[in-house]
Amino acid sequence: MGIINVAGTAFERLGGSNLLPDAERLCVEAQEALGLDDFGSNFLPEALNVLVNAFQSEGNLTPFGTFATRRRILIALKTRLKVVNELRWAPEILDVPILRPLAIAGLPRSGTTFLHHLLAQDPEARWLSTWEALSPAREPGEVVRSYDTREKRARRLKIPVAFASRILPGIKAMHLVEIFGPCEDLPLLENSFLTDLVLMPLYRSWYLERADHLLDATYSDFLEQLRLVTWLSPSNRHWVLKTPSHSYGLPQLTRVLPNVAIVQVHRDPIEVLNSMCSMSQLIRAVVAPSRQHTILAECVDWLVESIRRVNQFRGTTAGQRILDLRYLDLRRDPLAAIRNIYDHFGYHYGPRFDDRAKRWLALNPQNKRGRHLYDLAPLPLSPLQRATLDEYRATFLTDR
Repeated sequence: MGIINVAGTAFERLGGSNLLPDAERLCVEAQEALGLDDFGSNFLPEALNVLVNAFQSEGNLTPFGTFATRRRILIALKTRLKVVNELRWAPEILDVPILRPLAIAGLPRSGTTFLHHLLAQDPEARWLSTWEALSPAREPGEVVRSYDTREKRARRLKIPVAFASRILPGIKAMHLVEIFGPCEDLPLLENSFLTDLVLMPLYRSWYLERADHLLDATYSDFLEQLRLVTWLSPSNRHWVLKTPSHSYGLPQLTRVLPNVAIVQVHRDPIEVLNSMCSMSQLIRAVVAPSRQHTILAECVDWLVESIRRVNQFRGTTAGQRILDLRYLDLRRDPLAAIRNIYDHFGYHYGPRFDDRAKRWLALNPQNKRGRHLYDLAPLPLSPLQRATLDEYRATFLTDR
């Protein structure tokens, strides 16, 4: 990793800055780059300000970490500008239907990516590709000339996606990412700067206090981006969505997508936590190695809060639409698991889907891209945290 930070330091010596600019400066930079100025009616400047302040005061970022964080924020700001520009030129986008969506909202590291890729084999399913998630809108000049830029936008992202795999050795064994393959919904949600995955104390405390009031805006943005992606690539297929982050916003997800079907995948929370920590350590070693010691506490906090929010949602009328699926059952018989999902929600499970699913399983055996090794060590949990995880395990993982 040293060469990455040497590159970051060299950038600083050539006139770049190792300091993350403030939120206002980043907004101006994005606006000047595109010649656009409208971030949309759902823009949350408060969220962006708190996020930038947290990274500046608590992030302890390496030079590369600063570069990557600045770049990701600018991409999100530019995406907002480009989405608003698309809607200005074609307001009919706001009427595009999202057909019979199926959302996977299980715990992280619980097989949700495996299930997502498996469901994506259905020729009657529409899913968000990695390049669409990272570039859902066209450049301003392309909109004016009504260009179809799908192939061009995908090509632009091949190098950044490949670079991410190079600087994170072992990531392929943990999480499957392919530029033309299925991608989770997280990049679209993060374009609002309201994210459950930033766990620095300043931002996390603000998020837990304000999220319930602001997530409506985040999911309204999410719906607009989904509609735009659908409009740019028209399809009559049903949508397959996925991200563990939906567990923090299920009431808002079901508000913008009233007919959404929800699958929650369940895995032993101790296995989940150990796998989460292992993946977080890999990423943080590159961007903020001095904050490695906080990973366990942050992952436990995330998981316990996720379980609490989903349990609260289950007590509502909309919460009754959740179908539960155990990780062990998914891995033991994947075809039976997806047939059960389709039977439960009334999707058509056809022979082409069956053939393609079998072929994908044969071509993608477990550990094909390397084995993700991590210690299942005892975790120092508080009595309340342990009780929450024990109750979760008894409710969803115990044979009855």
